[in-house]
Amino acid sequence: MPHLAQTVPVAELSKRYANMNAGRCRSRVAFKVSLVHLRAQKERMRQATGVALSSQDVLTAYILSALNRHSSTPITCVTNAASYRNVPGVLESPDIAGNAIYIIPTTLDSTCADVANIACAIRRSIEACRNPTFVQEYMSVASTLMLSATNSGRSMFFAVSPDKVSVNSNAAWVYCDDCSFSSVDHCTASAGLTGDQLTSGTQTRRASSLLA
Repeated sequence: MPHLAQTVPVAELSKRYANMNAGRCRSRVAFKVSLVHLRAQKERMRQATGVALSSQDVLTAYILSALNRHSSTPITCVTNAASYRNVPGVLESPDIAGNAIYIIPTTLDSTCADVANIACAIRRSIEACRNPTFVQEYMSVASTLMLSATNSGRSMFFAVSPDKVSVNSNAAWVYCDDCSFSSVDHCTASAGLTGDQLTSGTQTRRASSLLA
């Protein structure tokens, strides 16, 4: 659970982030991938690999593949914020209020730029973590680390690294002003990722749940 391992005194948090970001060149990257193309890629990969991928897996892999083809520092770790709300046996009811998410890491080969391989690696990591025992142990450790930090007047510090990317939002429907609401083919998909190399995504006028 490396994203919760580094803490700093609360009074120093803003300064630490300011120092980390000093001198960094950042730019917004906005892009669109048509739903037709995304679905076609998902089906092609399903037939080739036999793995039931989600559209989010494919979209994330698509972006990471592009980065790894053109970056001098390959991305070898991607983390996904996933919901454990519907993992059997974890919550008494899926309707219980709260932000039921946990962070799932996926390790990638440094030479991997193939979209299908990246998507499959992400899906396998997520599926491996979707069992009650893992979720309960994860939340127990996370709660202990967070409580310890709070009781000692410290806060989690999320440092960035050029070989890591975090998916901090999920694919969503994006309806354009001129779209036809009778056809989903006019929709586009977007994703939000953060990392030392990339901050991307689009603001949506209307969004739905994670694309299946």
